[in-house]
Amino acid sequence: MDDIDVDAIMQDIERRVAVRRANGEYPIGLEEQLEAEFRHVMNGLRRREVDPSHLRGHLDDASLALSAIGAHVPASSRIPGGSLVHGAAARVIARHTGTLAEATRTFGTDIVAALREVAALVDAQRGADERQLNDVLASLVDRLAVLEHLGAAVLDLERRLAAIEGAVPGTA
Repeated sequence: MDDIDVDAIMQDIERRVAVRRANGEYPIGLEEQLEAEFRHVMNGLRRREVDPSHLRGHLDDASLALSAIGAHVPASSRIPGGSLVHGAAARVIARHTGTLAEATRTFGTDIVAALREVAALVDAQRGADERQLNDVLASLVDRLAVLEHLGAAVLDLERRLAAIEGAVPGTA
């Protein structure tokens, strides 16, 4: 395949666009609208994405940790009478910290539930973003198809006009 001079192609395209713009062939505001849509698409691509699977993993870990709050500690001991001391101390400590442990478990459970809702909202937003992006891309593809059709129609008209001018005596 021959070397392609991309710069020359771009210059030719820019020259043709400038001529067509000067001749009023583009609808008013078309370029601004396409630029705005392009910026919108690019901003969507550059934003930081949130992966809810990481959040769900942390939430599973937190749920397990919540079940350990206020867990029963065995009172066994290798020291004679140590089991009695440990058992008595465990009952006294449990009496004074049981309410705190229950409140902490309830609070943690509520936080985990709220964060699960956040993860569900992130999933829903991602789905909505994908649908919106697909709509924008479909719109751009439609517009490109229209422009391609118009370009082909102009070339066909130019060809027909050239044929007519060549057929009429004294116009060539």
